[in-house]
Amino acid sequence: MPNLNISDMRLNKWNEFRYSVVSFLIHSFGPINAWLLRANPPEFTMEELLQLDSQSLGKKTALQLKNLGYNFIEHYESHDFKHVLLNYSMDALGEVRMQFFAIGNGNYFPPTWLICTFGAMAFPSKWKLFKHDFQRGQNSSDLTHVKWNYWIRMPIHVVREKLMAKN
Repeated sequence: MPNLNISDMRLNKWNEFRYSVVSFLIHSFGPINAWLLRANPPEFTMEELLQLDSQSLGKKTALQLKNLGYNFIEHYESHDFKHVLLNYSMDALGEVRMQFFAIGNGNYFPPTWLICTFGAMAFPSKWKLFKHDFQRGQNSSDLTHVKWNYWIRMPIHVVREKLMAKN
């Protein structure tokens, strides 16, 4: 067992805290954001996604969720597709990065701002990364109202090519 000094223990507690808060914000405000966006219920199940072609956005998303032991947040399924499409991890830092992308992409809903504000305070050493994610969102097509039922069946490289280019 490695020796941890007081400083290391405080850092571990801080990491636990910030990851917990970001997770809480996502799972609390995800459904609110879905309601604000008037998200429609999905036309698929996790099992159906797992039956899709191995290179499809839908199957890659379902496999990542399954490997992490996660399920979709009801009416907020598009959130998980965006994680996979944009290559953002499904941990606290990946969540914050994706929210900075979302603001750059035109998503100005209060929960998004709240997560970015807390994320900027929780990860002060990541400002340059957040700026890059914001700019990436500005340079991408609007992903807020994408009809995911169409795109989930396509190979992920095709989806990235079509949706990541600004119209």
